[in-house]
Amino acid sequence: MGLFSWIKNKYYDYRLGSADKLVENREFDKAQLIYESLLGKQPVAGVHLAKMLANNAMGVNDKIEVLKRLLELKQFSTEVSIADFTSVLNNHVSSIEKMAAECFNYHRYYDAVTLL
Repeated sequence: MGLFSWIKNKYYDYRLGSADKLVENREFDKAQLIYESLLGKQPVAGVHLAKMLANNAMGVNDKIEVLKRLLELKQFSTEVSIADFTSVLNNHVSSIEKMAAECFNYHRYYDAVTLL
C-alpha cells in the first residue's frame, strides 16, 4: 500500500468515526450522508449505515423500507464486512417477524400480512 492509499484510508476512517458520532447525537440525516459517501471506499461503511437504519426503523412501513435499503446495501459488503452485514440483516428480518407476530396478536392483520 502506498502513502496515498494509506492517507485515503485514514481519511475514510476519520469520516466513518464522524458519522458514528453523529449517530450517537441522533443526527441521522447527516450521518447517512457521510455513510453513503463512504460506500465502496471504506469497507464497513455499509454495515454502519445498515445498523443505523435498522436500529431506527420503528413502524411497519419503516421496517419494510429499511429491508429494501439493506438489500441494496448488500452489494457494498466485502470479505471484511459480510459477516457483520449479514448479522444486521438477519436481526432486522427477525425484528420484522416479531413485529408481524405482535400485529397478528393485536388483530392488526393488514400490518401483519404487510410485514410478512
